[in-house]
Amino acid sequence: MPTHLSLARPRPPRLALVLGGCGVRSIAAVGIADVLAHEGVAPDLVVGCSSGALVGATVALRISPEQARPVAAPREPSCRRS
Repeated sequence: MPTHLSLARPRPPRLALVLGGCGVRSIAAVGIADVLAHEGVAPDLVVGCSSGALVGATVALRISPEQARPVAAPREPSCRRS
């Protein structure tokens, strides 16, 4: 049984923005990041793979959505899974 009480304040919730690959999804991620920024919600952590990593970098660097959209533009004809 503990002999002391912790008077530490509870930590606020943390938010991670996780972005997947595929150019089409990356364009959607730019829009989601734009809405989060507009609402004043800043992620504590941003991670992504493939094109999601590129968009994640623009979010982490606080690059505007207008500048980020060309980065997210699809480079592949489609992102179908085989």
